[in-house]
Amino acid sequence: MKSYRHVVTVVVFLLFLFFLQACSSQSSSSKQSESNTMYSGDQAFNQPGAPSVLSESRNVIGTTAQGASDKTSVTNLAASDRMVVKTGQLALVVKDLNVVRESLVKIVSDKQGYVATSSSSPSSTSPTMYITVKVPAISFEEILNAIKQSAVKVVSERIEGQDVTEEYVDLKAQLKNLLATEQQLLEIMKKATTITDILSVQRELKQVRDEIERIQGRTQYLEKSSSMSTITVSLALEEKELPIVAERWDPLATIKAALRDMAKFWQMIGDLLIWLVIVLGPVVLLGYGIWVGVKKWRRK
Repeated sequence: MKSYRHVVTVVVFLLFLFFLQACSSQSSSSKQSESNTMYSGDQAFNQPGAPSVLSESRNVIGTTAQGASDKTSVTNLAASDRMVVKTGQLALVVKDLNVVRESLVKIVSDKQGYVATSSSSPSSTSPTMYITVKVPAISFEEILNAIKQSAVKVVSERIEGQDVTEEYVDLKAQLKNLLATEQQLLEIMKKATTITDILSVQRELKQVRDEIERIQGRTQYLEKSSSMSTITVSLALEEKELPIVAERWDPLATIKAALRDMAKFWQMIGDLLIWLVIVLGPVVLLGYGIWVGVKKWRRK
């Protein structure tokens, strides 16, 4: 009788696990449906009718702020259409610093680039030189390889690329909305009749104009940075005089990687337990049943 109760207990436990899984799936579906319902409800807000000049200007600002949050999808953009800010660092051992510098300047000038900064550390034994150049992004790899050809030894090389496509597209969308808002506010200004309304619209116009100038400055900076790449070259006659180019430490990336690995580990443990219960559960039950049967048969 006790062995029968044990078998029933195990079966009920397995059924309880499947019941929990079914409830979890149903709860997730219900939350998704609730989320969709709330979103539909948010779209149902009514706009106030016949606004005054003051409230109309505020509505214009609010509409723009909402529209500025919309981002154009950049996922499907081709690699050639993306905006990437490229930077490179080279540490080279050379035979003659001045000869290599003249060669470097010629290489960069032939590709419509220019020298941004140049400095040297004169020494009778181990002189060094540091040069930073700006080159067209389209010729970045070609110029980098040409510079390395003039070296006796390439001690270190580091290349980085920062994709700013999403930020640039978002800024352009904000700028478009702000320019439209500025025009609407100018039209509202023509309707203003009281000093209070005029001052209020002027204040809104100033805020919009300041934001337009900020975004225009940022977009211009991104355009220039992505079109002209930066290469920093360290030159020396001896390797020991060159700076050490260390990889940039990103603690946040390390934390994220550790959390991902921890999640994968516990997911693996959970999958293993589920596998053991589902796959080995019937085997255990069958073995237990055989053991009980053999035990009863021996008693007879």
